[in-house]
Amino acid sequence: MSGVIAERIQELTARHGSLRAAARVLKVSPAYLSRLSRNEKEHPSDEFLRKLGIRRTITYERVLRITRKRPALMADNVDDPGTGDGE
Repeated sequence: MSGVIAERIQELTARHGSLRAAARVLKVSPAYLSRLSRNEKEHPSDEFLRKLGIRRTITYERVLRITRKRPALMADNVDDPGTGDGE
């Protein structure tokens, strides 16, 4: 996603004339915006992504990686195949 964020920041910088002006419109510091655009800062908040007009998504592959690392996360959310009713 960081490439998408960097592209969006570039678009906003071009539209508003400078990184400082884009940061003012987004109500964030120019330093923060600069770090994001250079991929030095990761995982911006969902609120900030909305300001950029970007939506956070998760891929099926990522869900699989997460659940393989922490299977207990999914244990309570999976139906028991023996009964079919989750109990």
